[in-house]
Amino acid sequence: MPEEDLKQILETAIRAPSGDNCQPWRFRVKENVIELFNQPEADDTPYNFRQLGSMVSHGTVIESIIIKASTLGYRSEVILFPSVEDQNFIARITLIKDQDITPDSLSPFLSLRGTNRKPFKTDSLSPEEIRTLMSAGDSSFKLITDEVKIKSLVKAASANEILLFRNKKTHYHFFKILRWT
Repeated sequence: MPEEDLKQILETAIRAPSGDNCQPWRFRVKENVIELFNQPEADDTPYNFRQLGSMVSHGTVIESIIIKASTLGYRSEVILFPSVEDQNFIARITLIKDQDITPDSLSPFLSLRGTNRKPFKTDSLSPEEIRTLMSAGDSSFKLITDEVKIKSLVKAASANEILLFRNKKTHYHFFKILRWT
């Protein structure tokens, strides 16, 4: 496998989303095989209960590898949790050159992903924005516009922040990952 192909695949994979952008993964590469490992110490907050948040992040890494590999003409064979002995060994992904592979249509969007840590707007959504959101979601998607319900959600979010800042471990973690500009 050409080194440039592997480099492009891994550069895409490391942009996968993760909680607090902690990137709780590491890779080991052997020819055309990428092994993905969890790094529990990278995200040790209570929000990552039993490493479940990190598992979601690893899913996005695997998905990113599969999508990017398809654009370079590779089919991906994924084996999840290939080792009973090593619970942090998440996946073994074998990349196989395949001239019949169809490039995934989501590939152009992988490079557009980013973490938004900018202040949010408090403006109400326009009717057009509401229609767009509602048409994009499935039937379980709920948009809350009622001021009383919004205040209730704000209260819950505020309680979350109180827990964040009063718990020494989460407080430390938050300031460890916060990026000041």
